[in-house]
Amino acid sequence: MATDHWFDISAARRDLGYTPRVTMAVGTAELIEHLKREPA
Repeated sequence: MATDHWFDISAARRDLGYTPRVTMAVGTAELIEHLKREPA
């Protein structure tokens, strides 16, 4: 949990035409809001 993990999706984009539905910025903002609402 203390190590940053970044995954390369370039092969999925190239081979499968994959496009994420949610950007990292939007996903992170939604996660932060969710965590603020949930009890610790």
